[in-house]
Amino acid sequence: MFYQDKNCDHLEVILKTVERCNLNCSYCYFFHGGDQSYKENPSLISKDTLQATTDFLAQGCRDLALKRINLNLHGGEPMLQRKQDFDDMCTLFRSTLDPLTDLTLTLQTNGTLISSEWIELFEKHRVKVSVSCDGPEAYHDKFRVDHKGRGSHAKMVEGIQKLNDAKSRGIIEQIGILCVIDPSREPQTIYSHFRNDLKITFMDFLLPDMTHDSFTGNPEAYGHFLCKLFDAWTEEDNPQVFVRILAKALKHLTMSKMSFNSLQKTEAHYREFTISSNGKLGSVDTLRAVSPRWMWAEESVGSISLKDYLGTPILENLQKALQVLPEQCHQCCWKNVCRGGYMVHRFSKKNAFNNPTIYCQSIKIFYSHVAKYLINNNYPLNDLTQLLCTV
Repeated sequence: MFYQDKNCDHLEVILKTVERCNLNCSYCYFFHGGDQSYKENPSLISKDTLQATTDFLAQGCRDLALKRINLNLHGGEPMLQRKQDFDDMCTLFRSTLDPLTDLTLTLQTNGTLISSEWIELFEKHRVKVSVSCDGPEAYHDKFRVDHKGRGSHAKMVEGIQKLNDAKSRGIIEQIGILCVIDPSREPQTIYSHFRNDLKITFMDFLLPDMTHDSFTGNPEAYGHFLCKLFDAWTEEDNPQVFVRILAKALKHLTMSKMSFNSLQKTEAHYREFTISSNGKLGSVDTLRAVSPRWMWAEESVGSISLKDYLGTPILENLQKALQVLPEQCHQCCWKNVCRGGYMVHRFSKKNAFNNPTIYCQSIKIFYSHVAKYLINNNYPLNDLTQLLCTV
């Protein structure tokens, strides 16, 4: 993603509606990633802050002619908010922003608090729901526990069953699953649990939010995990099942030079940033794992316009850092599809973002595996070579 002070037409906004959680997941970047600002922020976003946020985004739509906003209702656990407050919040967003842009409301939840009343609100406001899950009970409950150390899998499954029932009746749209990769687990087992037990067709897998200063373990293990996951997905061969991290790899490896250049131009028009429960503005939410210097601006939604915020030093400096390919990546054949890796995974206190991702070896293993799959399935080797050799 790239930050620029013009030509922005697509926003990805992480809105921290609740900065507390009923779970205490050990790997959580928000509560255990080093940034403790949540302790100073309101546990629940106020009506005044919501109004200021809505005005901030609405003026941004007018100033920048925004085509689309994906507003992620995030936490903590966003369903700790009172249902009436959630209803009022979504009504405000819909009534103000729908006439100005293509607004998508999404909610990321641990799934333990889902009820029929919540589902009615999701239907009313067209909220897309994604549930965090790490696999079957033995996997999930290793990390995703409550504040008394009790596992959350059983309650999460109950929540997903309610969502699936609502989806079957046409009440809500696609249900998503978000899984953090633990390379010691079997990806085929996790995939089977999502597909056969939870009946999920849309899922994504995340590499843990660690930096060069915090990473431990075997970096190659994550690549082998992704290869096995890819095999499980392609062996099922169901076009209705979408696994974002795998589909993205296929998309990038099958792009023509023209499509590759077009993708870069599209991403140049994309912005992502965070709004905390007190209205303070920040950059990409996972940069909490890096340093406050790269995360938090001095401004809030009530003190600056969106147009001016996109030109602030914190975002400009991040833009400059991320637009430069790390020095060690210049001779790598995968640089066009990887581009150094995700920003958090590139960071070190010594070199800032001028490092290849900590998962570099994993990505090479994974991309090699996907490329082999393409060639074995008659994808033109010349097309793949042209993409990998494009400067």
